[in-house]
Amino acid sequence: MSTVNIGQDTVLQEEVFQVPNPPEPGPNPQPQPEPPAPETVPDPSPYPEPEPGHGPEPNPQPQG
Repeated sequence: MSTVNIGQDTVLQEEVFQVPNPPEPGPNPQPQPEPPAPETVPDPSPYPEPEPGHGPEPNPQPQG
């Protein structure tokens, strides 16, 4: 009886190890496609031209 229990334990352990293996390579390739997205977002994010004139030329009229 004791030998049968030990055999089942080893089988369960082997299966558990094989499961975490595949998930690892998955999350790795995902981070790559993420970087390119944020790059295009910051461009229009800074200021979607809320006040045309207060960004490109902070002082169009020289006070000197």
